[in-house]
Amino acid sequence: MSYSRFTFFNLAGAISWVASLSLAGYFFGNLPWVQKNLTAVILGIIAVSMIPVAIGWWQHRKG
Repeated sequence: MSYSRFTFFNLAGAISWVASLSLAGYFFGNLPWVQKNLTAVILGIIAVSMIPVAIGWWQHRKG
């Protein structure tokens, strides 16, 4: 793959990633349930993000 082709796909992917996540955050943040329970949503995201860490720790501890 040539450098210019790689750069094109890299930029296209970055722009689509940022646009899609920005739009998803905008629409998700406007849901009434999310606005009322923002703390619970944030804690849920943190908890889900820590699951791979806990699994890795558990597997390392088992041997």
